[in-house]
Amino acid sequence: MKSTIVTLLTLTSVSVNGAIDRTSIPVPGGFVQAGVSPIGQGFFLIVGSDFGILYDDPGDDFSEGSFAGLGPISRSANASTPDSNGSSTAEVGMGIMRFVANNIAPNAGFGNAGAHGGFKENFLVSGGTPGAQAWMLVDVSVEGTMEAAGFAGSTSVSLGAFKDDFELRANEPFWDNGNSDPISTDRQRAKWGVSTSSIGDVDSRIIDDMITFSVPITLGTTFDFGIYGFAVAGKRSSSGVSGSSSSSIDFGNTIAWIGAQVVDASGSPIAGATISGDSGFDWAGPSGCPADLAPPFGSLNFFDVSAFLTAFNAQDPAADFAEPFGAFNFFDVSAFLAEYIAGCP
Repeated sequence: MKSTIVTLLTLTSVSVNGAIDRTSIPVPGGFVQAGVSPIGQGFFLIVGSDFGILYDDPGDDFSEGSFAGLGPISRSANASTPDSNGSSTAEVGMGIMRFVANNIAPNAGFGNAGAHGGFKENFLVSGGTPGAQAWMLVDVSVEGTMEAAGFAGSTSVSLGAFKDDFELRANEPFWDNGNSDPISTDRQRAKWGVSTSSIGDVDSRIIDDMITFSVPITLGTTFDFGIYGFAVAGKRSSSGVSGSSSSSIDFGNTIAWIGAQVVDASGSPIAGATISGDSGFDWAGPSGCPADLAPPFGSLNFFDVSAFLTAFNAQDPAADFAEPFGAFNFFDVSAFLAEYIAGCP
């Protein structure tokens, strides 16, 4: 019966217009939002919030949707004017997020393209002493590329996490923000970005990182936990400087849950502890399917092989499967074939 329920949940996708955020989505489930604004506005977004209000001006494009169960779901947005062009795509499934955005717009304004979303599960950690305090440590891999050009190009990706709809605090033991950029916050947030500040400037960055969220829990007590991300290709400022700036971000390869463990206050693993969720997903192990590069997602076939070969020939980061990262060679081909043969979980 449980497997039947999980199968039904996996096939359930809900398209909604307006006011989707982390508090309104099904549990287990998730959501995506994609938006483009040729003019834009300066803004600060807490990941998981409703982002539709940022893309409601004339000429903007915005699309969103939510899913129940495992997903995945994707949405895209496109908008252009005679002097600007932007596009964005967001795809989210349980345990995995993919964001891609590109934008070029005049320096006068905050034109941008954004991709946003995340997933939430109802968890139970069993084992150990029921009622005892513990921490669930969640490892998340972050892989992608970003580039900014011009007087005010700017692009970034941000991640955050919530337990029972309260954002995790940074003073929890074992929180590790990896090699993300320094930011001033008392929450478990991570951000990576690049920006430019003069005409002719170009800056780029390859991200291959891992962060660890530290979730305080009580053994034997259920709780909701969600991870949310936001990628934006936009501007660092609006000015009277002539010309345009551009930015791009590609995290299609991917932001993913790669494992979790349960520890006590000393950081020692709790023997016999097991992590389970209502979706039936294997949360203790890695999520996602690296070789699943093309639709239909969730299965491997000729389209995935073709997508890999196309990306490999273009030296696209989506085909950069093995060290040394940034170089495309036999090791990437071998690593892709190993993932392909292993199949999707």
